[in-house]
This record gives sequence, C-alpha cells and structure tokens, in this order.
Amino acid sequence: EVDRYGIAKPRSAVGDMFTGASLAYGIPNVGTSLDAWFEMDYIVLWSFNPNATRIPDAHYLWEAKWRGAKIVVISPDYNPTAIHADLWIPIQPGTDSFLAMSLVQVALAEKLYKEDFIREQTDLTFLVREDNGQLLRLSDLRKGGRDDVFYCWDEAGGKHQAMPGTRGHFRKTLRLGTLKPALTGRYEVKGADGRTIPVTTVFEKVRAEAMKFAPEATQKHTGVHPDVA
Repeated sequence: EVDRYGIAKPRSAVGDMFTGASLAYGIPNVGTSLDAWFEMDYIVLWSFNPNATRIPDAHYLWEAKWRGAKIVVISPDYNPTAIHADLWIPIQPGTDSFLAMSLVQVALAEKLYKEDFIREQTDLTFLVREDNGQLLRLSDLRKGGRDDVFYCWDEAGGKHQAMPGTRGHFRKTLRLGTLKPALTGRYEVKGADGRTIPVTTVFEKVRAEAMKFAPEATQKHTGVHPDVA
C-alpha cells in the first residue's frame, strides 16, 4: 500500500495478533488499522473480500476509490469486492505462488527495488555456502565460533564481514556504517579447517529461483497474461 505521497505503508490488518511479529520484534502487530485505506493511492487485495468479510471497514476502501485510489483484486471468484474494483485478476485457484514469484521475477529483472534498503533492512546480502546451501556463520570460520553471527561480502573492504544486528553480533543495530554489503557475486572464504568455502549471496539465490517464473512461463498455470504481471 502506498500513501498519497508515494510512501509505502505497512500492510493493514485487523483481528488476531501476529505471533511471529511478537517473537521477532517484540510488538504484536506490524500493520495499521484498516482506516489507513482512505489514504492509499493504489490498493491490491489478494484473496481478500472485505465487502463480505470486513463489512465494518469496507467503506474506507470505497472512500479511497472516490478520492482517486486504484483498486486491484486478485481472486478466482468475481466476488462482492471484485465487482467494484478497477481491475479484477481472475487467477486460477491454487496458483497464487506462481504469480507471486512472477512479480518477484519482474521486480528483480527490471530492478524495481532500492539497493540501499535491501543492503540494510534485509538478509538478501547474507552469504550462503555453495557446498551445503547454508548461511555462512562464525562457526564455519572459527572453531568454537558462534552459529548466530552471519556474514556479508563487504564491497568497501573487499572481504567478508559480520553483519551487525544479527543475534550474536555485538552491535545490536542494522546501521551499516562504512560497511557496504554486496548484493551479487561469488566469493571464497577460508573455513575453520583451512579449506576454501565458496559462497554467494541470498540475493543471487533468490534471483536464480525467480528467473524460473517469468510471467510468460507461469501464464499456463495462473491464467494471468504476462502484460498484467
């Protein structure tokens, strides 16, 4: 969801609290209440039918449309919400993951992402061992080392560096400082046993997987035209 100034806002939610958010962030709800719909300019409702399931809040959705918001509904059925949307995408039942991966593929292929945000706020820069597919940890590099310290490849220093903000790191912040984690590339590090460990980034792994799901390839599953994706 994006507000009138083009700033992305958290997903809105009402109802049961998110256990995962409580454990990860220490707060029970990472979204806003549904009245935030009124401030949105572009709203995607994916398998969500608020005209039937959130009747007390649905008016915010249509008031947003009255003030110019575009509303997209992704759903197999032409439901009470879809009939009022600007665009209804009738996806084949059970193929949502194909469409989701196609959107990821498009975002990566067309570079519709902010590199600085990814470097600081995600684990896409973390190094992955290419020999066993696991994240590179301090325990891989030093005998008796912790297994909750993870690494990136620092483009500024030209070597692997521990990522701040991970559970075992002494710096409990995501601020990178002079660190510049690489998004792409393949590298080698020396393991605790003296052997070389080939590594790459999570971003590279995600991109390789997403390339299998180009919109042209998933249309046969989803029924969604590539131009729509």
